Amino acid sequence: MKEITILIAVRNEENNIIECLTHIQNLSYPYFEVLIGNDNSSDNSKTIIEKFIANKPNFHLFDIFPSENPNLKGKTNVLAQLIKKTKNEIIFVTDADTCVSKEWIQNFMLYFNQKNAIITGVTIPKSTSFFGKMQALEWAEIFGIIDLFAKKNIALTSIGNNMAFEKKEYEKIGGYENLPFSLTEDFLLFQKIVKNGGKFKQLYDEKSMSFTQSTEKLTDWISQRKRWLYGAMQVNLFFSFLLLCKAFSGIFLLILSFFSVYFLFIFLAIEFTRLFFLYFNLKKIKKINLIIYFPFLSIFHCFISPIVFFEYFFNKKVVWKGREFISKK
Repeated sequence: MKEITILIAVRNEENNIIECLTHIQNLSYPYFEVLIGNDNSSDNSKTIIEKFIANKPNFHLFDIFPSENPNLKGKTNVLAQLIKKTKNEIIFVTDADTCVSKEWIQNFMLYFNQKNAIITGVTIPKSTSFFGKMQALEWAEIFGIIDLFAKKNIALTSIGNNMAFEKKEYEKIGGYENLPFSLTEDFLLFQKIVKNGGKFKQLYDEKSMSFTQSTEKLTDWISQRKRWLYGAMQVNLFFSFLLLCKAFSGIFLLILSFFSVYFLFIFLAIEFTRLFFLYFNLKKIKKINLIIYFPFLSIFHCFISPIVFFEYFFNKKVVWKGREFISKK
């Protein structure tokens, strides 16, 4: 079995990090090391991690300092510094607010044996709140779309809380040091590896699924989706056009339905198509119970998705992990 390395970037995650590390500790794969990068946390994250890993020789904590390389900021700086500290062939990445499955590594390694360079699993937010359940359904749809395109060998993105890649492929593109800074570092890395000839695999099943924290405030949800857009809008013009249509079609059709019932039928046809698409995808990850939130998600997207795009086009400031960045579209 190959030895692998798991990377975790941590910034002010005192409420989540123990659950994350506990799931990693319980992984059934026999050979792995965990490199944790403390990204200038101002809470008790570092103390909590130090106590947890005190008797675990395969867990290592490093303080991450600012880089002079302008391409390395935030999470990219953490990952770049951690990758330099390992000699293992396969790099797994997750987030401090994410819990992975016990068979996480084995499930991914099956596909590295098929010569894939970068692999992504599905991630679903966990929450008992109504808003959190809607987000879980939304993420299931997003990953369903990524999986649909991947089956057609169209590379969209990888998600940085549930992905793995070959270190040699990372080094071929010069690492994060050689990539322009991006608010969606996972998307950029994925795109560069694929464009450099690396094969990719999107997994959409229960075995590869991980769970992350949902956002509990609408403002945080908008900020998160806005950051995602910086990656999604770079895929290609056609996909950007599809995103714009998806964001604005709902509200336009609802408004037009006041003038003609024909537009209401079009809206319902689109939403029923989405519903069937979600139904079959939820069955794959055994989360069919989330389907009851679809009517609420449908209406929510109609009114809120356009706001995300207006934020994307007219407000360049992005708040990410307590830091402010000025985007360059």
